[in-house]
Amino acid sequence: MKNKIIISIVFFMCIISGILSALGDGEFFVGCKFDCGVAQYFALAVFVISLSLAARERENNLFGVNNIYKLTRLKSRKKALLIEILRLTLWDTAATAVWCTAIYITERLNKNAIDTDKYLLFCVFSFLIINLFMLSQMIAEIIFSSKMFFAVSNIVYFALLAAGDKLFELSQYRGADNIYLRLNRADILNYTSISRLDILFDNFIYPLLTVAAITVLIILFAFSQIKKCDIITRSKI
Repeated sequence: MKNKIIISIVFFMCIISGILSALGDGEFFVGCKFDCGVAQYFALAVFVISLSLAARERENNLFGVNNIYKLTRLKSRKKALLIEILRLTLWDTAATAVWCTAIYITERLNKNAIDTDKYLLFCVFSFLIINLFMLSQMIAEIIFSSKMFFAVSNIVYFALLAAGDKLFELSQYRGADNIYLRLNRADILNYTSISRLDILFDNFIYPLLTVAAITVLIILFAFSQIKKCDIITRSKI
């Protein structure tokens, strides 16, 4: 019952966030610009925090204290970790799809023109970045046995998003290739904005490979550490 309530609330918040995103800026479907406003940040906050809470509060988490018996039945922490990664990825896929669909429908109802290619790229990069942060949060909570990573994950997410504005502003006072521009290229939250990617990169291959590589490294780290963490005596996630 708790899972159904959480799912219903999160999907509702995804829809509301998508509508706010589209209403906040007629071109938001291509991502936050460097001069994005309060409406965009608020809409993203609603979406990301809802997903983070849902990921942490799931009743079927195999590494939760109440599900130790399920973990014991599997007889393999690595298998359990793989199941949790797949579950979270499917959950992020569904939530991002609902969010992006809400943005698309709202834009169409407002009769705004939509660049299909940019919209699809926005959906892909939004999912990849969201999934990366959700996986990082879940894995950190399992490996390090701490609830603080919910807050850390969200703070880092919005700090990196906001940093893009300031770094881009500073880069305008320098040449085409300067330290601020390089830092902005390293800020993966810029990848959720197609308008930012157009400015920072010649094509989308590099940012796509970057996100994929970071995700793979985090997963490999989790598999290398999962046998070392204390599942029984740790505090509840």
